[in-house]
Amino acid sequence: MKVLFTLLYRGGLAHLNPLISLHQQCQKQNIETAFLVPKFRQGFLRQFGLNVLDIDHQPPEKMGFRTELQAYGRYKPDVVIDDMSMTTSFATQVSNLPRITIQRTGIFPFEKRVNPAHQHSMEAFDIRLIPNVSFLGIPQPKSFTDLFDAEAKIVPGIRTLEVLPSEIADDSSYFFSGPLIIDDFMAEAGNQQLNFTSVSKENARLDEFTDFSSLGNFFELNKNRKIVYLTYGTIAVGDTPSEISLAIKYLFEQNVAVVSSVPFTDLEKKNESLFFFSKYLPMHFVCERADLMIHHCGSGTYHYPILHNVPTIIIGTSCYDREEIAYRLVEMETAKYLPNPLEDSDFLEKFKQTIDVYLNDSQFIENQKIKLNQLKTEINQTVSEFNLKEIIEFAVRAKQMRKAISTQGAI
Repeated sequence: MKVLFTLLYRGGLAHLNPLISLHQQCQKQNIETAFLVPKFRQGFLRQFGLNVLDIDHQPPEKMGFRTELQAYGRYKPDVVIDDMSMTTSFATQVSNLPRITIQRTGIFPFEKRVNPAHQHSMEAFDIRLIPNVSFLGIPQPKSFTDLFDAEAKIVPGIRTLEVLPSEIADDSSYFFSGPLIIDDFMAEAGNQQLNFTSVSKENARLDEFTDFSSLGNFFELNKNRKIVYLTYGTIAVGDTPSEISLAIKYLFEQNVAVVSSVPFTDLEKKNESLFFFSKYLPMHFVCERADLMIHHCGSGTYHYPILHNVPTIIIGTSCYDREEIAYRLVEMETAKYLPNPLEDSDFLEKFKQTIDVYLNDSQFIENQKIKLNQLKTEINQTVSEFNLKEIIEFAVRAKQMRKAISTQGAI
């Protein structure tokens, strides 16, 4: 059995990490794998021993469809697994290959948004821009979610949080995997790769990411005070509202130390020992030690406080694929949610009130940890039941059935 992995061309680690996690599961089940990625990521991924095809995968608007077909011809996979690839739907249909795709909240069919004004965290995409593909003998996609139809769908989470719409709640082609995340070493090194572009002269070196001693020293220095981990995501960080800096300043005023992937430019000398900044942080390492995590509820990110039983505050980004999960975490009493500061003029005051509860109400913290542990139990159960080899076999059978039905219809 041979599996080819590919992903959204401009996708960062949020879309690559799940595929690496699935690759690791393939290794345990003696399933051969290869990756189709743009050239500027290839050398770096090979440092991890991944089988990367020597094909410079292109974006959809620049013959990405053709480079994917080229990969199929060269590698001859039995199944293709992708994370939000915009070309895999067309390429697999034309090639009659079974597809397994990763689907999350935000791209499930039939979803209804709590806030219609919110957008998806991906760049806006107009389905009408897709050329007519009917001449290839495949259906024309009518909606954004049509691009992610597949013989099998893997949901990187649990049913309580990644809730399928009622129309597909009993669809047997959906498989829940639990978090598809990777170890700190690979994650930090991979995140650093986001700094490298197609015109880079070099790739990040792995030996740059093995030493967490300075971060460990920070936790040791502040072991007698509360420590907050603040992240706004590797993608959202460039658009961090100014109110976040004011929130960090308030934490300093409460004698709280902050580990942050969000920069703070107005750091007074007296607060230098209270602040640790790195654009990319080893999340398991930090969450094992933090008293509170403040995050944007990105896919993958929201699993870390559950896994490590860390009380949580979520700050909105006006992206419905993140916000819908945030609302459910609040319903489960496992997090507090504050809207995007750009949507709420009272954000800072609400932030202060929320922080005061987390710092002073021990019973509230204990109750939230109990609820978080319930979600972790569901994660453990979901992970134990997930079998990638069985899903691959399911997808192959489903493709054969679709092909048979199509042939009968033609006759």
